[in-house]
Formats: sequence, C-alpha cells, structure tokens
Amino acid sequence: MRTGLGSKLLLRVLEEYVVLVVVWIALREASCRAMSSERFADESFPPETTVLQQTITCGKHEPGRFVSPTYTCADLRVNGSRLAYGYYHGWAAGQHDLRCQETAGVHEFAQLCIYLLRSINKHDKGFKAVYIPNSTCTYINETRKLLKKVSADGFEWRTFKAGWGWTHTLQCMTDAVKT
Repeated sequence: MRTGLGSKLLLRVLEEYVVLVVVWIALREASCRAMSSERFADESFPPETTVLQQTITCGKHEPGRFVSPTYTCADLRVNGSRLAYGYYHGWAAGQHDLRCQETAGVHEFAQLCIYLLRSINKHDKGFKAVYIPNSTCTYINETRKLLKKVSADGFEWRTFKAGWGWTHTLQCMTDAVKT
C-alpha cells in the first residue's frame, strides 16, 4: 500500500513539474517574441549646441547599430575643452595608479544626455542609457570640463586643469517603446 501511495505522490509531483516547465517555456517564448530584432543606426548630435550656457561641439563618428534610437557626440568638447573623465576611488584596475581619479567618478553623463536630447527635441522618446565607448585615462595638456550636480535639480559646469582622464565619445540611447 505504501508503494501505491508513494507512486501517486511521485506522479503528482511530476505532473506539477511538467506544468511549471510548460508555463516557463510559454512565458519565455512570449518574452522573446516581445523583444524586437530591429536595430537602429545611431545618428549624430548637431555639430554645435548649447547646454547650460556652454557650447557643446560634436564631430563625425563611425555609426553603430543599437536596439533603440541612439544619438552620438564624437570628438566631444565643451567650450573647446574635453569632457573630464575618471573613476571612483578604489574602483580602478591597478589601484596603485591614482591617475584618472580627479573626478571621483562623478560625471553626470546621463544628465548631459538628457540635455542634449532636449536640445534636438528627442527627449519625448525618453532616456534609456548612456554609453561612453571612448574615454581614456591618458594625460591631456588642456583644461577639461565636468557637469556637476549642485542641488536637487541644479547642474553646473566645473573646469578642471590639465590632467588625467577625458572623454572622446558620448552615446545617448532613447527608449524604443516611445518611438
């Protein structure tokens, strides 16, 4: 009698397991179908725009393909200066080298994207992500700029002297759902 009860219990557990697997497969398939395979070539920001009374200039770039509409600013400059770049202290590889930590990893790149998207009337698409595909910790013998949050809703540009770390390219991805 115990054998029959154990078999019935095992059979019921297996049936529930099969149901869970079928539900999981169905949800996975639905999720994959919901993801678009469409890719978008990124577009350049205009060669010149203004953000917080500073002139942002962008140069030409090699277009890429993204899962959402994306806008790129290559050869990025703020009033002629490079955008400062650096790490949070303690996060850099080879921490014995303290170069490239002047900014303390505080960049406000996302906010800069929002300002740039607003300047080309693309902010209605929403903001999804910022990519920094081309930054360096090499020394640059010129002043650098950094967008800094100074209050709950206030930002300002800070000037850094010549030093370690600057950004060449900024990419701003919009939310594809709102396109």
